[in-house]
Amino acid sequence: MIYETLFIRHSDISDDLLSKIYDLKAVRWNYDVDQQKEWIQKNVFADDYHLMIMEDQQIVAYTNLINIKVIINGDDVNVKGVGNVCTLKSGFGLGNILMEQVNKIILKYDSKGMLLCNDYLVGYYQKFSWKLIDKSCVKSNFIFDVNFMLFNFDKSILSLDYNDRNF
Repeated sequence: MIYETLFIRHSDISDDLLSKIYDLKAVRWNYDVDQQKEWIQKNVFADDYHLMIMEDQQIVAYTNLINIKVIINGDDVNVKGVGNVCTLKSGFGLGNILMEQVNKIILKYDSKGMLLCNDYLVGYYQKFSWKLIDKSCVKSNFIFDVNFMLFNFDKSILSLDYNDRNF
């Protein structure tokens, strides 16, 4: 299978591609197309990015990379918030391709990555060198009961405060 990777700034994405993103997210998340559109309009800003894996003009895997700030060990740190990770079909390795591309982009731009996930996904993301942050170190005013994971951040995490936007 030959896949194409598209990495597009939100301000540059076409309405057609956005529509395809809404459709894919509606397949994988329990929200309809209109709710997906509303979420992206509210939470994805002009300088954020969409990452898509394409097969024959169809999006088969998607995530967004959102420019956010987090306070780690008392210091403001700019990171790429990786959210809405989804694939059209399970069991075909599309998530692996997507996460490999996410890591390459974060490293290419000498950035840091942060994602949120449920317990059952921690091991999956650890396969791609994402590090789980101890929940006792995490403080957030609006995100609860999920795991915070970081990529390309080598310091020990004593505290992580996150109160930026949803991603």
